[in-house]
Amino acid sequence: KDGTQLSMLTPVLGMGNGEAEFYTARTENARVEDGLLIIEARQEKYEGSYYTSARLKTQGLQSFQYGRIEARIKVPSGDGVWPAFWMLGQNIDQVGCPLCGEIDIMEYVGREPNTLFTTLHIADSH
Repeated sequence: KDGTQLSMLTPVLGMGNGEAEFYTARTENARVEDGLLIIEARQEKYEGSYYTSARLKTQGLQSFQYGRIEARIKVPSGDGVWPAFWMLGQNIDQVGCPLCGEIDIMEYVGREPNTLFTTLHIADSH
């Protein structure tokens, strides 16, 4: 609720998936307001990109074996946007992905406005 279980990732242009946004560590892109985590994509010129957003992680701060993960997510539509909410296994540094396990809770490809993806990635799925 206060953001202490989250860590901003190093600012970078995209993640190697052809994204057009620059991920920042600015509060304009990620913050906690009234106990809610806000991740905001913005259309703005920044570091050679025309869009900004944020990447956050809980690695080393929080892990789950059982439980429930909840989110209320408002997603934009249109070519070039690909908001996602996903989890990786805590042993990713030792075994890599997908061996650590990856659960895509929600992926939304903006050019396909009527489709929401959920995917379970395991070693045999790649």
